[in-house]
Amino acid sequence: MILKKDFNVNLAQFGIDIPLGERMDIILDHLTSNYSDNIYYPNDFQNLRLTKDDVLLAHTNIYVEELLGDNIDRIMRNCYELDLHGDKEPRLDFRPLRDLILREAYYTYQGMKLAIQHGFCYFLGGGMHHAMSFSGRGFCLINDIVIGAKKLMREHLIKKVWVIDVDAHKGDGTSEICYQDSNFFTLSIHMQYAWPLCGKNPGDPEMIPSNIDIPVGLNEERNYLAKLSAGLNKLEKEGLPKPELAIVVDGADPYEEDELPGTSGLKLTKTQMLARDQMIYRFLQSNHIPMLFVMGGGYGKKAGQIYIQFLDWLLKQRSCE
Repeated sequence: MILKKDFNVNLAQFGIDIPLGERMDIILDHLTSNYSDNIYYPNDFQNLRLTKDDVLLAHTNIYVEELLGDNIDRIMRNCYELDLHGDKEPRLDFRPLRDLILREAYYTYQGMKLAIQHGFCYFLGGGMHHAMSFSGRGFCLINDIVIGAKKLMREHLIKKVWVIDVDAHKGDGTSEICYQDSNFFTLSIHMQYAWPLCGKNPGDPEMIPSNIDIPVGLNEERNYLAKLSAGLNKLEKEGLPKPELAIVVDGADPYEEDELPGTSGLKLTKTQMLARDQMIYRFLQSNHIPMLFVMGGGYGKKAGQIYIQFLDWLLKQRSCE
């Protein structure tokens, strides 16, 4: 089951120069040409988005009031790091972009429901794991992962969730929001010496640990798969109750040809990237845990090939099951 949005979040349209959307054209061209019957177009929830009460499940009232207000220039500039690069120019109205992101997060929630129903769903979007309870940042305005899971908990559809985050960057927002929440168990494998971990003190929000943190140092790519395998095995050895859902933040940005400079501390080959995704899928499948994969980070057109190779393997694998 592949879940596709009926809209495109085009950051360039809002003057935001982040090569995040370039991957989508190549992915969609490939999928529609080869697997159109496997793509789910959700006509029954077009134009729907998260409510204020939904967003409050993961974020503070102060942040949500500003986010849903009319003057959102400050928080959007902070989230997309416009001021960080010396960009002080006035921008277009950011409210349409905010509304699209609220819709995208609603799709993440629907992807979770499809995963529970079918055992597996891959959502072509989502994974906004840097959004903190009190702020958006790192190109993540709200934390769709936590919002969707808590919304399902509120509806009594699930009780426990695992978040397995293999984006190049630590899932710091998810770990901050879920800290000491026994309904969540978080695993993050990420660059050890890179944003958001570089130069931070132990008391900073960015340093709040995941339940399992797996840092990968410079030139440690050869150990990546072994580290990930050990982390997944630890999930079993912790004696945790099995969750009703696992959410995989399937970032393509550890790929050695990713175009974002901030991912240069981790350079996995295309073969390693496929082995990573296969390992996670097989682990969850063998434990009979429904799973939703969300895209997370992945920058430039070459990132699309990382998703395609996994989806090719996955759809063929599931057709034989």
